Amino acid sequence: MHAGTCREEKEVLVDVAVGGVVELGGYRGDGLTLTLTGLEFETTADIALVVPENTTVVLESGESRLTVHAQGPEANVAVLYVKGDLTITGGAGKLRCDAASTTADNCSWSRGICVRYGDLTITGGTLDVTCGACARKPGALYAGGRLYGGDRQKGAITITGGTITGFSVPNMTRATEDQLTIGPGSR
Repeated sequence: MHAGTCREEKEVLVDVAVGGVVELGGYRGDGLTLTLTGLEFETTADIALVVPENTTVVLESGESRLTVHAQGPEANVAVLYVKGDLTITGGAGKLRCDAASTTADNCSWSRGICVRYGDLTITGGTLDVTCGACARKPGALYAGGRLYGGDRQKGAITITGGTITGFSVPNMTRATEDQLTIGPGSR
């Protein structure tokens, strides 16, 4: 599945993925559970996929690929974005989040998986997350933020299972107040 720069095209994927029970090539959605089974999606929009808070992404089977081709000049890029908590789990499935096209010239922020004002929990599956450079601090895995200058809003990254590879300069992970926990069973 591919999308152009049109916001309406991007929203179609979002609505189908997390709306009522659906089953299309590569994914199915049921309320706050998004099950990936080989979804391929590329866009020139700043964000490839937005899910609601408290979503669980299940990497069931196959390799799913989400790619953002940054257009700049001041893009705020996130391949997978949520405002609130996000859990990623799974078994044989793999998720590749690719924002490698970002540079300091075309991007202000670059995030592979971006959890704003919430916590990111990874309990299984295989993740491959890549970010290019940007004008401000990039992060392949990012959780945190402040609400308009207020107090810190969550921002922990907890990894208790799965396999994670990634690349981002200078930061692979960025968690508010450095709340990063990696437990047994993770690689």
